[in-house]
Amino acid sequence: MQPVEHAGYDDHSVQLYTEMLFPKQLDPVPNHPIDQDMRASLIDTMMVSARATPYPGAIHLAVLIFDQYFGNFQPAEGEAYLQPQTVMDVALFIAVKYEYGGTGMAQALSIHNSDELEMELAILGSFDWSLSSPTTKMFVDLFLCVNDQADDTLKFLCCYLMDLSLLDRDCSQRYPSILAAACAFLAQFMLHPGAKPQAVIPWDYKISDLQTKVVLLRDIILQRRFVNTRTKYMSAQFQMVANLGCGDNIPEDYFS
Repeated sequence: MQPVEHAGYDDHSVQLYTEMLFPKQLDPVPNHPIDQDMRASLIDTMMVSARATPYPGAIHLAVLIFDQYFGNFQPAEGEAYLQPQTVMDVALFIAVKYEYGGTGMAQALSIHNSDELEMELAILGSFDWSLSSPTTKMFVDLFLCVNDQADDTLKFLCCYLMDLSLLDRDCSQRYPSILAAACAFLAQFMLHPGAKPQAVIPWDYKISDLQTKVVLLRDIILQRRFVNTRTKYMSAQFQMVANLGCGDNIPEDYFS
């Protein structure tokens, strides 16, 4: 881990925080019964929905809950999985309550179903109520906090990349810390393609792992799928970062 130099964030406190986060990362879920296209469509729609946009800090946790349920839940004989849209709605409801607290905020998200509590318990029980598990967003936020030169454009671009990562099945099977490092690296490259990314990423990672995830994220951008998420980040509110190019090939020596 490289030393972190930032006013208010000393090496020791950042190291302690990352050491606390790392063991809490949940193992990536295996392939679950929801196919890639349906999963991506549900998340892409939820990302810009009126139910989710007031609570951006809950979106990544909601997707983690969704994936953990379908990856871990084992229906008993005669039992079936909950419907994917229902799971997404309940996952967002749970995430908002956890991240924002209070019943007032979450009340507007209620799906008004008499079996709601039972569904919440089934979904939470599928991954042992591990709501404190870190998400890619938590690691990206840490990266932005410790880097003095993290201006709004870099922040919005990192947010765009980490939101795109939610939509891809391959990305969902990676640890949040390495995905966040890949988002930070690619964002720097997109803004300054002629210079090797130098901003501090304040946690351990293997450079070989980073390279494969950066290439994966870049491929997602080039495919130009996920219309709702791309349109969101094409707006002036987010400095139109979705319109930025991702360059040609990334030089191999940038990963050395």
